[in-house]
Amino acid sequence: MSGLITRIFVVFTILFFFYFAQQQLENFRWEASYFTPVFIVMLIYLAINFIGACIWSLLLTGVDEPHQFSTATRIFFISQIGKYIPGNIVHLIGRVANAKSVGIRPSSVLYTLAFELILLILSAAIFASVTIFYADLNQFSGHTPDLVQLMTISLVCIAITALIIFFSPKLSVHLGLPGILNIPKMPSVRTLAFCLILFWVCFMLLGLSTNYLAGSIFNVEFNNILFVSGIFTISFVAGFLTPGAPAGIGVREFMLVLLLTPVYGELCAVGVAGFSRIAQMSGDLLTFLIGWLVLKHRNDTRKSSNSPQSNDKISIIYWGTYDLSKPRNPILHDSLEQAGCTVMTCHENIWAANNDKSQIKGLSSWLSIAWRHLLAYPRLVVKLFRLKKSNFIIVGYLGHLDIFVLWPFARIRGIPIVWDAFISLYNTVVEDRKMFGKRHPVSLVLYAWEWLACRLADAVLLDTNEHADYFRRRYHLEHNKVHYTFVGAEDHFFQSQPDTKSASNDDGPIEVLFYGTFIPLHGISTIIKACRLVPSEMANWTIIGKGQEESKIQAELDSDHISNLEWIKWVPYKELGRKIQEADVCLGIFGDTKKSAMVIPNKVFQIIAASRPVITRDSPAIVELLSHTDKGVWLVPPEDEEALAQAVKEVYLQRPELRSSGLYFDIKHRITPKAIGSQLLDSLYRAQVIR
Repeated sequence: MSGLITRIFVVFTILFFFYFAQQQLENFRWEASYFTPVFIVMLIYLAINFIGACIWSLLLTGVDEPHQFSTATRIFFISQIGKYIPGNIVHLIGRVANAKSVGIRPSSVLYTLAFELILLILSAAIFASVTIFYADLNQFSGHTPDLVQLMTISLVCIAITALIIFFSPKLSVHLGLPGILNIPKMPSVRTLAFCLILFWVCFMLLGLSTNYLAGSIFNVEFNNILFVSGIFTISFVAGFLTPGAPAGIGVREFMLVLLLTPVYGELCAVGVAGFSRIAQMSGDLLTFLIGWLVLKHRNDTRKSSNSPQSNDKISIIYWGTYDLSKPRNPILHDSLEQAGCTVMTCHENIWAANNDKSQIKGLSSWLSIAWRHLLAYPRLVVKLFRLKKSNFIIVGYLGHLDIFVLWPFARIRGIPIVWDAFISLYNTVVEDRKMFGKRHPVSLVLYAWEWLACRLADAVLLDTNEHADYFRRRYHLEHNKVHYTFVGAEDHFFQSQPDTKSASNDDGPIEVLFYGTFIPLHGISTIIKACRLVPSEMANWTIIGKGQEESKIQAELDSDHISNLEWIKWVPYKELGRKIQEADVCLGIFGDTKKSAMVIPNKVFQIIAASRPVITRDSPAIVELLSHTDKGVWLVPPEDEEALAQAVKEVYLQRPELRSSGLYFDIKHRITPKAIGSQLLDSLYRAQVIR
């Protein structure tokens, strides 16, 4: 009986909407310019589907179900089209069936679907209640529910849904899984909270798209976006939960017309409901096609005889807008070539004018960078499809945005993605440079951004094992997904050796060199303080660089001048080799931040390659390469100017011995470009990224 009543209601809502649409849109004339807003809203629905896939993947991880994010996304995309089959649960059943075919347990899928549904209702209840209650409701005639009434209704809906899902014996028996509740793992509160936030993002996108359609097609503006988002959320969830309404057709439009008419007027409310439905259906179709194409391409790839084989020469596409001024990219590129790979470059250089990212200031500078990205990505995608298929694609540093653009096209071609994350933006901006607090919206966005980027990649690459462990812990990644390879140094540092004739005399002061950007990681203040503790007849100090802490360092030097310290703000990169050769000892990093404990900077590898003594902070990362017993190496506690000064004095006393002996003979073999490339390939073979 209840099923018949539901079907009657669905038919009624569909007829109601078409009746209103026929009356209100009778004189409406379609224009070609309307294609643009409909297309943009279609892409928004595609983005919403992608966020939905992220939520499901999060929940699968929360119940300890092993899976690949790309696989979960593909299943989610393909099953979306099933919601247009009457009954409104076919897409859920399709997710169970498709997941089972790739080894994901049906019980885990059902469990996550239950949480997904409850979280959807809970997030919608909170979002709609808050946005509508705090809006100006004077435009509505009659009684409007207060916050307590709205929350009461929402909680009743949640309770009913929970009872239906968890305690329906018919559902368990029908699916042949009577023990679906016997899953020991419960998603963490953090996971559930993150899913709630993602649902709220979806609701905001729905509200923005609704208001955008109203303004673009019907020239109706309404400034309270949150209010419109709340209305659309109620309509969307009502359509989703109504049994027998395929994708909520009719029910959602019925609700939208009723609730939006006082806001937009009847014509606009009907039009927006109709165009929104067209955009959603187009977005769902596009979502299905992407999932289907990726699946088809993967199946074809497995059958194809001309796909790259492990016994062939490995081919790699080095892809993105990566920064060539950072040694990491050219070194890694050359390392793979020296390891015997064919490396095809697919690059757009957008960072030529912005080598120091910390110095990018002003809206115009950021808009210029955004514009260069927009121009670069279409060219990169075209280049990608013109290149031959490779064993994998490397997204070079800085590729935090590149990987999102690449992911769908790499999936269509069936090529794994190796993301050279190299640094964490969250760790750099929030934990290291402390530009924002941990609860600041920017910090939360950076965390979510990197969490998702890690899941788009088949393998994530860092520079040390300690740094890789940080990513595994911070973003809850499987051990075998995160790998590391040392930064290393360019070939010319290995080929050049120090010129002892140009070095300081045995009875004069030694030359101490630091070069790098002025950021907390480097601990420039510690170097300045140590300089004051070493007599000028023992050492001359040279500092090369500038950056975030430049004004702070300038103030320190202005307050108390140091006669034996020379500060050079910039030298050409090619001259650094000569500067290193002229020094008796070179300095690494001395900061006491989390990042400084996880990384080995490029300068340390360059110093070792050039066979110069080095003083740097002791850390879990540095001991992966150096130890206290290595000749010519001084590892000191972080931010300890006395230990740094003492190390410089020891170099002064050991100067003749250090000049006469070859340093780092065994260590150099581990950090040559060829060794670094071979190490990376071995890791990717073990992780089955290369097959």
